[in-house]
Amino acid sequence: MKYYWLTIDWGIEDAWILGDLIINGEIHVGTNLLNNAYSNNNEVFIVLHEEGRKLDFSFAHPNLPVVNSKITSVFKPNEVKLFPVSINDIKYSEEEKYYIIDQIEEVDCVDELRSNYEIWEIGNPIRPDKAGQYRSFFKLVIEPSKTEGKRIFRLKNYKQAIIISSELKRHFEEKNVTGIKFLQV
Repeated sequence: MKYYWLTIDWGIEDAWILGDLIINGEIHVGTNLLNNAYSNNNEVFIVLHEEGRKLDFSFAHPNLPVVNSKITSVFKPNEVKLFPVSINDIKYSEEEKYYIIDQIEEVDCVDELRSNYEIWEIGNPIRPDKAGQYRSFFKLVIEPSKTEGKRIFRLKNYKQAIIISSELKRHFEEKNVTGIKFLQV
């Protein structure tokens, strides 16, 4: 099975740019935090950083995937969690509803022999909390046998990368999803 890194399609003219996730008036970063936010009936929305054409798939800061209703049907039950979210507190029709994709599983599947990457060094002054994790990839190669057949996942030790299978890519293409590009890994 082939895999693809989901990236922002910066080639779309006049596209909106999403900003921060706001929970109860405070900026939040990270993933796997929404269960608590929603179970406590908190106010959750995403700031619209720059107005423009609405996209089917966007990323809020930092690397938080946001999709519209058109896409939600491509995911299998329990594959990801979808949390409804408003953008700048604007209400949308049912067809235009937006969701944050959260709790994407992390998988340790980088083929380090064939990939070209940098690691955060121990004692680095910029991000000491990331020591030993991947800092960047110049070439990313996935070892398919280590993915356990998952269709969507984040990389262990490099959570900013969201990887999808060729099957999920095909579903996105069939629905003409706007906002993303696919880089084969």
